[in-house]
Amino acid sequence: MSRWRGKALEMLPELKTEIQTAETPYLLWFELLAALKDAYVAPRNESLMRQIYLYADWCWRQPAQKDIDLSNCVAVSFYEHLVDYVEIRLDLPRWISERKFQALESLFRMRLEGDDLDTLKLHHARSWRMYQPDLAEHPGGRARGVK
Repeated sequence: MSRWRGKALEMLPELKTEIQTAETPYLLWFELLAALKDAYVAPRNESLMRQIYLYADWCWRQPAQKDIDLSNCVAVSFYEHLVDYVEIRLDLPRWISERKFQALESLFRMRLEGDDLDTLKLHHARSWRMYQPDLAEHPGGRARGVK
């Protein structure tokens, strides 16, 4: 079993079917994005949100391999699309560090029109206190949010 799939099964056991049927990590991220959107519908599923963002962070921090670059995969198949949904966009400061936000800014720019990127940047800068890297530890002991 691939490392990305094994880690996904470990971190997101309730999405076992989606994980097992995804042919690539890119396709898995589209499934996880759909699950995240559903998690924002009342009643919000904070636990699932957290698990998805933690798995995203794990993928973000993985070094590129010759057969797959999980960091790129999560960036273009997940993070880039988060700004398409206003409720998720407004919640980004809670889950994405300022450092990661800056790294993803060029992807966000491709998705947002007009002043929306400037508004998002201002919101993220003003809401930095929402981000709490000590909220959880990854199984490896590293705090989330740092590549």
